[in-house]
Amino acid sequence: MIELHSFAAMGTGIDVAVELGNDPKRPEAAFARVEAEFERLEQLLSRFRPDSELSRLNRDGSIVASRDLCDVVGLALAAR
Repeated sequence: MIELHSFAAMGTGIDVAVELGNDPKRPEAAFARVEAEFERLEQLLSRFRPDSELSRLNRDGSIVASRDLCDVVGLALAAR
């Protein structure tokens, strides 16, 4: 059995599916953790939030950046 959950994040709709297997417990805690992780990443990486870490970097030119932001910027530079 699969339980589905949808929410909005990063300017789009997000769909999450959890396979319940033999345990019929409802997966609300798992869905809450997924939403919390998207919120955490959006707070770091959103170019639309003026208080995000990425927006501060773009505005100030340099900051003490988190590991996540450094990793994503490194991947973006490699992909260009």
